[in-house]
Amino acid sequence: MTLFIDSDTKRLLFATQGKGSDVLKDFCQFLDAKGVPSSQIEEVCSDMSPAFISGIESNFPNAHITFDKFHVMKLVNEALDKVRRQEQVTEPLLKKTRYSWLKNQENLTEKQEAAFTKLKDMDLATGRAYRMKISLQKMWTRSPIIAELYFDEWYDWAIRSQLEPMIKLAKSLKKHKRGILRWFVTKMT
Repeated sequence: MTLFIDSDTKRLLFATQGKGSDVLKDFCQFLDAKGVPSSQIEEVCSDMSPAFISGIESNFPNAHITFDKFHVMKLVNEALDKVRRQEQVTEPLLKKTRYSWLKNQENLTEKQEAAFTKLKDMDLATGRAYRMKISLQKMWTRSPIIAELYFDEWYDWAIRSQLEPMIKLAKSLKKHKRGILRWFVTKMT
């Protein structure tokens, strides 16, 4: 299911089954039927799906794309969890700790936080991946002026990390850098 929301009014405009570029074509036709030319759409927020990007570019030629920061952080969490799963083979302490690494620390119970603090302070690859997650999460609180520098520093760190899931993630995010940093202009999610 794909939803199209008016970013100003937060009102649902259109909903349709599917997640491919065809749904963007359907929305474009919906707008045309309402007398709204697709050329008037100037901003779009989506995930980094190649089908969506292609659909946006072909149906909304004047639109700038903002990649949703929640989808960006979802990808970061997925990479972090891959590091944890790989490492738990040799570090049994990491078994059954998935939730602790993915949850925001302020949402942990006291017991979870105590156990998690011990884990994250150990010399673990998962701990390094976690620190990369927290660092990228902090980027969203930075000023637009330094966001690009911050992103580039994070990227360099991730590429040098020797953690394959984080390297793969960093390369993917670098390809989508313009749309990720567009959030600092639009604040769209």
